Amino acid sequence: MDRTRAHGETVLAQVLSGGGGVGKSQLAVACLEQARMDGVEFTLWATGDEQQAIEAFARAAHNVRAPGATGASEDIEADARIFLNWLGTTTRTWMVVLDDVTDFEAMAPWWPPSRPGSGWTLATTRQRGAHVTGQRRRVVDVGVFEHDETITYFHQRLAEDAMQRLLDGSENEIATELGRLPLALGYAAAYLINEEISASEYLVELRDQALHLAEVLPPHSEGYTADDARPRNIAAALLLSLNAATRRHRDGTHQHRGGQWAEALLQLISVLSPDGQPHDLWCTEAVRTHLSSCPGQLTTRRPNSRDVRHALRLLHTYGLITHQRDQPHRAVRIHALTARATRDFTPETRRGGIARTAADAIRLVNDATAGWDRDLSGAITANIQALRRSAGAHLWLPSGPHHVLFLHGAILHSQGQFSMACEVRERVAADSDARYGSDHPETLAARGNLATTYQALGRDVEALDIREEILPAFERLNGAQSPSTIVARANLAASYQSAGRYDEAHRLKRQVLADRECTVGTQHLETVRARANLAQTLVALGRYQEALELEEQALADRERLLGPHHPDTITSRSNLAATYSGLGRHQEALQFEEQALADRERVLGASHPTTLRSRANVASKYYALGQYEDACRAAEHALADYVRVLGSEHHETLTARSNLGVIYQKVGRSEDALVLDEEVLGARERTLGQHHPSTLLSRVNLSSAHYELGRYEDALRLAMPALSSFENALGRRHPRTAIVRANVVIILRALGREEEARGFQEDSPPSSPGVV
Repeated sequence: MDRTRAHGETVLAQVLSGGGGVGKSQLAVACLEQARMDGVEFTLWATGDEQQAIEAFARAAHNVRAPGATGASEDIEADARIFLNWLGTTTRTWMVVLDDVTDFEAMAPWWPPSRPGSGWTLATTRQRGAHVTGQRRRVVDVGVFEHDETITYFHQRLAEDAMQRLLDGSENEIATELGRLPLALGYAAAYLINEEISASEYLVELRDQALHLAEVLPPHSEGYTADDARPRNIAAALLLSLNAATRRHRDGTHQHRGGQWAEALLQLISVLSPDGQPHDLWCTEAVRTHLSSCPGQLTTRRPNSRDVRHALRLLHTYGLITHQRDQPHRAVRIHALTARATRDFTPETRRGGIARTAADAIRLVNDATAGWDRDLSGAITANIQALRRSAGAHLWLPSGPHHVLFLHGAILHSQGQFSMACEVRERVAADSDARYGSDHPETLAARGNLATTYQALGRDVEALDIREEILPAFERLNGAQSPSTIVARANLAASYQSAGRYDEAHRLKRQVLADRECTVGTQHLETVRARANLAQTLVALGRYQEALELEEQALADRERLLGPHHPDTITSRSNLAATYSGLGRHQEALQFEEQALADRERVLGASHPTTLRSRANVASKYYALGQYEDACRAAEHALADYVRVLGSEHHETLTARSNLGVIYQKVGRSEDALVLDEEVLGARERTLGQHHPSTLLSRVNLSSAHYELGRYEDALRLAMPALSSFENALGRRHPRTAIVRANVVIILRALGREEEARGFQEDSPPSSPGVV
């Protein structure tokens, strides 16, 4: 309020500008009351409509006994002008409030005069633009509550009636649903008190799309009498503004082009996120086609992008939306109550087409950017979530779910938000199963997507079970060479590799590569991906030279087809670094991994799980080069980030903890290494089982830690079964098997059991046990 009342001598008036329900009128009332307390001698409240303002001014002329005022009903304009003249000449201090000005041009002849130091005009409006700031008016933007203000308001308001017990932590979600409108939050608080229901119960009612806005915000609300219609007219006010906007196209001026599409456009905007919608959504073919087919159009001409932009600006002018081109990913915003009222008044017969058009537009925008613009992806997921909440039932078509339902989980997964992606994908899979059946191709695809996220979460057994189930179903429904079957086969191979079943993974990946080369050619991106995936299995099998040829080819292909900074290209660069490490080319490995880390920090962000993986990989490259202090610092940084982002028992966090333990051993911190290795082994036995390859690695590392502390019996107890497991899983000649066998020899010799040691020895072992 202080900002509102602070006016300079060059300002004729101040205008409170903002969307409906943000409390402009309440703020104006407070300013008026404060002016009276400050000793202002004359105050007037008038509606900002031209005719109603004239009537109020004429009455005021009579009340202040302005010279010449007759009070005759047939000459109210003359009396209104006399009042304005009186304002310009009186020695009394005054303040005039014009509430809800809708037409500044019409009000221009009736605007109160300037009286620096003694007279002040304050107006409220939902409009924006040059016509609002003209005539030396100063605009004060009025927004919604911030988070802390919301919580404070709820607690203070309910404390007045000793109802704090009704607040259970859902009040911030209520505020979000209501757009943090001060007026709407007042209604919500009154509803809680009057009905004596908890905040969470109110939230359920608020989100119930069967309830209309007037039922959620009842007429007998805080600050109003039973006869006061303002709460009931929130939706009506929206329709009045919309009708005014749609009428504007009839005057034929360039300024008001787009009015005929304004209502249909607002209906589309209303089903998406109030907090911001990408500008490119409204330039898509899907939106323009939808607008051209809406009923009630005066022309059959298909709107172009300029027409849509004019319609957006018209809606912005009337305060129905906010349109800001300088924020391209969140250029269009709509108040939550405006959106809710618009949906309530949209005919049921049109809601399905509106929802599907919005979904089509989202998909087109995402596809146009290849889905890896991080800021845009965040805006897209927010809009998909809003669309699912407002019109989700219309996204389930007779043939299957709209693609945008799959896109939601895919973006979350690609951003490394695996827990959220899991929730979304579990819901889509369950809904698809319930609607179409377990053997429907879209249900199988949904379950396959869910398995991918399960694997990212370290839930390998669940992922493998799903993939073993759906591959035969795809082969039966679509054939062995269909794209969906090939994807299912590649995913099952990934699960086999994650489970340490490398031979099975290698067989399937060879088949996938052959399938891709046969169906889409040797240079297709899917073939490139199949080649890179096969290389990873060859690395796991210790066949580094074969892997190197495939990795180098994959990197060259991705740089050519996708560019050097695409996430897939960066992944190829990181994979090649791992292959160089396997070949002992550690300096090259470090250079490639450092480049991958820098690229991922720039493209994906510092907290993306893939970026964390690169940071951990850099630490391992330092270690291989003997730069142990650098390795220690980098590994500690990576582990702290993993715990913060993914949690203490995520499988990648456990890997980072294990790697740090290895480095601690090398720098002489054996006790610290032992603690870390025991933590990792316990967690992996608990989450992955006794025989998972990662569990075996932890057992070997813990054995090495015991050895460094002179606990040879404990070291042998862990190393012997690990050797047997590695021989069974990887074969006697695998590099990891060789390391464990050498460890057993060293430990036996430390125990003085030379004869047994010679039975295991195949080559000259190193002087101390290694880690795997």
